[in-house]
Amino acid sequence: MRTFICAVFVFCLLAGYVAAADIIQGRCISMENDAYKMTVEIYDTRFTRQHPYGVPTGRILEMSIKGASMDSAVRAGSLVRVAYEIDGTRIKALKIMSLPDIPADNGEK
Repeated sequence: MRTFICAVFVFCLLAGYVAAADIIQGRCISMENDAYKMTVEIYDTRFTRQHPYGVPTGRILEMSIKGASMDSAVRAGSLVRVAYEIDGTRIKALKIMSLPDIPADNGEK
């Protein structure tokens, strides 16, 4: 029992040092591989038939992609999901995933 309590204590100590990344979803507006920059229009979490990945908010986020793990299909115009962290005043992408482009369902049959 003492070993279990010690293991839980050590786990709790280590878990405090792990920083969680924030995640956004949206459309990649521009990708500058030479400058290690990507610009994304953020989508919100109101999922509808017309907007299966969320409604575009009009908010633009520019981030550094240097060192990020990235899907090879990511390019300007792609739907993306980005895990990122804020490093001082910079936004640094950690992982960039492309999403399949699902056509909007406008209810027509």
